[in-house]
Amino acid sequence: WISGVVDNAIYPILFLDYLSQVSSTFDNDGASNHILARWLFTLSFVLILTFLCYRGLDLTGTSALLLTFFVLAPFFCLFLIALPQIRPSGWFRTRDDHHGSIRLRPWINNLFWNVNYYDSASAWAGDVDRLKWGQAMTASIILCAISSLIPMLAATGADRNRKYSEYHDGSYVSVARTLGGGWLARWVVVSAAFANVGLFVSEMSSDAYQLMGMAEHGLLPACLARKSKYGTPTYAILLSAIGVVALHNLTFEAIIATENLLYCFATLMELAAFVKLVKNKPSLSRFSWKTIAVACTPGAFLLGLVAAIQRPLVWFITLAFAFLGVVVYAMIGPTRRTCGIRYRVLSAEWAAKDGLAKRFGWDDRLLDRDRSTREATTTENETHTDNMNSSGYVSDDDDDSAMNNTQVTSGNTPLISDFRPATAFV
Repeated sequence: WISGVVDNAIYPILFLDYLSQVSSTFDNDGASNHILARWLFTLSFVLILTFLCYRGLDLTGTSALLLTFFVLAPFFCLFLIALPQIRPSGWFRTRDDHHGSIRLRPWINNLFWNVNYYDSASAWAGDVDRLKWGQAMTASIILCAISSLIPMLAATGADRNRKYSEYHDGSYVSVARTLGGGWLARWVVVSAAFANVGLFVSEMSSDAYQLMGMAEHGLLPACLARKSKYGTPTYAILLSAIGVVALHNLTFEAIIATENLLYCFATLMELAAFVKLVKNKPSLSRFSWKTIAVACTPGAFLLGLVAAIQRPLVWFITLAFAFLGVVVYAMIGPTRRTCGIRYRVLSAEWAAKDGLAKRFGWDDRLLDRDRSTREATTTENETHTDNMNSSGYVSDDDDDSAMNNTQVTSGNTPLISDFRPATAFV
C-alpha cells in the first residue's frame, strides 16, 4: 500500500511538469507565486480524482481502448513527423562538451521506474487462457517497451540540436513543438493529462481496495472496510489521498527513487518467498529449488545494484516507511484488546489448525492460551454463528460484541479474532 501511495504521488507532479511547458504559471523555479500555484493545483487534482474514486468510475473495455488510442495517438503522430528527419547519430551522443557528463543515478532511476510494474500479470490475466500466460507476459513486455522506445528514438534522432542538459520530465511537449508545431504540443499535454488521470485513479482504487481487503480479513480496523452507498471503500480512499498530499513536497526524482527502492525490497521478498515455496512444496515445479534460486540470482543482484545507488535521503524515507509498517503491524494485537477499536474476526483460513497463522509461526500470537476458557467462550458464542456469512466473516449488521469476541465458530473451524504480535516481522 505504501509503495502504491508513493507511486501515486508522482502523477500530479508529472502533470505539472507538462503544464509548465505551455504555461509559466506552474514553473518549478522556486518563486513563491509558482509554489502556491503548484500546491493549489496538486490539492485540486487529488481532491477531484479522490471524489471520482469515491463516486465509482466504471470504465468499460471499449472506453479503455478508446482512451488508450487517444493517449498514444500524438506520440504516433510525433513519430511519423520525425521519421524523415531521424539521423541515427543522435542516438549515440554520450555527452555535451560544455555541459558535463550524463547523470547516471537519475538516468537509471528514470529507466527503472519506466520499466518496472508493467510485468504485472493482473493487467491481462482475466482475458487470457491460463496455458498462454507465458506468451501474454512476453507480448506485454514487448508492447510496453516499444511504446516507450519509439517516441524516444524519434525525439532524440530528429531533434539533434537539443542538448542533454535541456531534457527533463515534460520535454516531449517542447520536442513536439519543435518538430510539429503548437498543435502537436497541446495535443501531447492533453494526452498527458488523460494518462496521468487514468493512472492516478487506477492506482488509488487499487491502494484503497488493498486496505479494504486487509480490513475484511481482520488485519486492520474494520472501519477501513466500510463502503459508501456507491460500493467504494470510503475511509480507505481517504487515507490513500492523505498519503498522496503528504508527499507532494518531494521532487519528481526523489519520489521515483523511493518508489524504486520500495520495489526492490518487495521484489526481493517475492523471489525469496518463491524459492521458499518450491523448497517446501517441490511438487509445484519441474525444477528443484536450488535451480530456481540460481535462476533468480541475476535479477536479485541487479535489484541490489539499483538499491545501492540511492541517496541517503531516499534510504531514510524508505526505512521510515518500513518502520511505520512494523509499528502498525505490532499495534494490531494491543489495539484489539485495549483501545476499543473494532476489528473483524480472522477468516477461517487464518485461524484453522493448519491455516496461515500456524504456518507463519503466528500460532503463539492467537489468543488461545487457555483451552478451557476457549472452550467456554466457544459455547457462549454459538448464538452468533447465524450472523456469519458464507466466507467466514462477521456481517456488517452484526452487533459490536460479535466483532470483538475472542472466538466465533463457523461449522467445525474456529475463527479467532485476536493475535499477539511478537517480533512483528515474518
